[in-house]
Amino acid sequence: MLRLSILALAAVLLSFTASATTWTVSNNPNKPAQYTSAQAAADAAAPGDTLLISGSSSSYGTLSLTKQLHIIGEGVGPSVDTPTFSNIYCYHTDATVNASGSVIEGIGAGYFYMGYNGSGALEDIVVTRCSMTYLYFSSIYSTSIVSNIRIEDSRIGRFARFNSGYWSGNGGNVQGIEFLRCVFDGYDNYHLDNVGNCQGHLIIRNCMFLSTGGVVGDGPTSEATFANCIFIGSDFWGVSNCVFNHCLAFQGEDVLPPSGNSGSGNLSSTDPEFASYPSMPADFSWDHDYTLTADSQAIDAGAEGAGMDLGIGGNLTSFDGNLPETPRGPVVTEVNLPVTAVAVGGTLQINVSAESRD
Repeated sequence: MLRLSILALAAVLLSFTASATTWTVSNNPNKPAQYTSAQAAADAAAPGDTLLISGSSSSYGTLSLTKQLHIIGEGVGPSVDTPTFSNIYCYHTDATVNASGSVIEGIGAGYFYMGYNGSGALEDIVVTRCSMTYLYFSSIYSTSIVSNIRIEDSRIGRFARFNSGYWSGNGGNVQGIEFLRCVFDGYDNYHLDNVGNCQGHLIIRNCMFLSTGGVVGDGPTSEATFANCIFIGSDFWGVSNCVFNHCLAFQGEDVLPPSGNSGSGNLSSTDPEFASYPSMPADFSWDHDYTLTADSQAIDAGAEGAGMDLGIGGNLTSFDGNLPETPRGPVVTEVNLPVTAVAVGGTLQINVSAESRD
């Protein structure tokens, strides 16, 4: 019996991607693959291909995406071996050098640049089940288009930074930026930087802001929408004309909506009553259990009513108390070779076991 790493996913994924190719990448000598460099694999891949990135103790360095690719890492969190990058760039230089349509999941990055070297359009990007220290919506110009970008089920360790002034309706073409079930970590300064007037194009749903003395926004943050979010230890300095619907605030500035903002259905000065969390605001930890206990007022308190909780547990098909550590999709768990030798021209039987993952 042979137990495989995520590279064995290729055996399953290939059956679903007949028109595309799956490439394996590993810089870990104990996990052989087709490529040792993620950048070399991305350069060789065709648009629509999938790169499976093995976990490693060594960084993969910088990855520049210049075409539509599906990047799948082993995941983030203590139960998996996380593939890490120092920088990930999503380019939108023109119609041919463009990462539009890409999906990135299960990787860790220091700096994540969404919209880089931009004079073209960057559209329909999904980043899911990842962990990043910094997220930059960078090099966004009034002549470029950045739209329909969704960050979900991920951790932003320091802050997400925007180029104020380039939102659609305000002289630019940035629109449709959504954060869904994300954790903005316990950074002691700010979580959102240089947002400016986003003209309603920044939507943050079912997210948690864990502050240890910091503010939600650095500089003016206006006309964003927060729904079903939990704020712990947060200060809303600089946040104005935003909509807060069915959110919860505890410790810090904990009256919702904050002065100068609007909204309804909020819970002010209310302990979310997590299953396991320190008594004072604390950084994110995989050891915490963000499940809402039975007495929590955040249960069924979402804008959608019954069945929608506040925080990252809301609207998840499965929730074990924290962010998901592994990417979605089936994973091969076992490969069994009933025989050790086959005659020339004979048939080798291979039994493959796999399990689904939400």
